[in-house]
Amino acid sequence: MKDRLHVPDFIREVIEQIAFEARDDQRIDKHSGVSQRLPITVMESVISNAERRALMTEEGPIVPRIADIYAAIPSMTGKMELEYEGEQIGANRIAKDLIKRAAGEIFEGYFVGIDFAKNCGVVRRRQQHSSHRHGCRR
Repeated sequence: MKDRLHVPDFIREVIEQIAFEARDDQRIDKHSGVSQRLPITVMESVISNAERRALMTEEGPIVPRIADIYAAIPSMTGKMELEYEGEQIGANRIAKDLIKRAAGEIFEGYFVGIDFAKNCGVVRRRQQHSSHRHGCRR
């Protein structure tokens, strides 16, 4: 199965960024810190979930997706000690926030200088224009 596994660079980068985000998060206890095992454990869980999905869907190559990182939340929460504020919010919510921020950071790094809000407006106007031409409504 290892010869079928391909972990994209952006997945590796997001997992590494999660640890950086956790170390900077005020809701996580700075005295106990974030375990060096956090990214290793997350990667193991991500690969495991991707393998499970590939077996269930009979996919050829095993390629982890961003969604597979969310399957690693239980392993993440076991590696973090929370401050009082973090305890109030909950470890699962914090883990989801860390993934979201990490994915956003890596995404922005890949697409530096692109204003997606501006470009999305152009796409929406084109879709609206073509919808009216073809009688469709969105």
